[in-house]
Amino acid sequence: MRAAGHEGRVFDLAFNPVYSGLLASASDDNSVRLWGIAEGDQRETSKQTGVCIGHKDSVLRVSWHSEGQILASASADTTAQLWRLPPEKASIGSGPSDGDLIQTLQGHPEEVYACEFVGENQLLTASVDCLFLWDLQSGACLHQAPGSQQPQTSGQAVPARWRPGYVFSAKIQPGGSMVATACSDGVLRVWDLRSQRLHTVCSLPLHEGMAAACAWDAHGHCLSSVATNGSITAMDMRTQHTIWCGTASCGLRDCCYLPNNMAKVNCLVAAGTDGALHLYHHSETQGGIAQVHSCQPQPQSLLSVNSSQDGALLASAGE
Repeated sequence: MRAAGHEGRVFDLAFNPVYSGLLASASDDNSVRLWGIAEGDQRETSKQTGVCIGHKDSVLRVSWHSEGQILASASADTTAQLWRLPPEKASIGSGPSDGDLIQTLQGHPEEVYACEFVGENQLLTASVDCLFLWDLQSGACLHQAPGSQQPQTSGQAVPARWRPGYVFSAKIQPGGSMVATACSDGVLRVWDLRSQRLHTVCSLPLHEGMAAACAWDAHGHCLSSVATNGSITAMDMRTQHTIWCGTASCGLRDCCYLPNNMAKVNCLVAAGTDGALHLYHHSETQGGIAQVHSCQPQPQSLLSVNSSQDGALLASAGE
């Protein structure tokens, strides 16, 4: 199934956690678009059901609140925005329903490359090498964690555009208190969110290339990251030991775990610059087999991949 409507690259995707047939996409065309996917026998039917327009530059990241009615977007215009959209109004068979802008979070130094809800009342964002924790009701910044001033540790030079430690991805640990960030110097930095402040847990120099994305498994035990040079690493964060590592045949730009349907077996999906989805199966203690599934007959670079919480849908997008 394909869907078209953006006028630029699609940088990020997010399935609604309550209505699995509702997908949000963030694009180079300064917009967030909403897509409805039919259920049952009509699974291959989709349509654009809404749009959120308010950013003045590319929208880089998007995420849903756990209740499914508030959407966060992060942009190259140095802001994050909060949108309200009742998902039941954006389902297949109903008319378009655009999001209502309810909050603009300002004060980031540069582009915002992450927006993740923390519990019910807070939002985490990332800009340059800093993390920001926001109160949703007041829009106030509760805490800013300054970036690491450590020198670059990877073997590959970081382009001048991305200073060492520049955050490209931030993911909250399911059922836990940590947030992981994938950074331009190939380092995976992990923070503790307890007490409404951000404290450094560890810095893991895992990649020779720039780390592009990271993902937790459903249990919050395994943390994987992918890099622009194709390297992949999975860690057991209970012990901070490497479970497995490997290298894809192309650069990787994003990753996510599929819902865990088999006890202690995980499936990591990575979006490749070859236009394919790369699937890797591993347990919580060791690696396993790798499979590659092409998603385009004429490959173009993929920039994002996301799975619905029920595992019934997997979406990818890119250039």
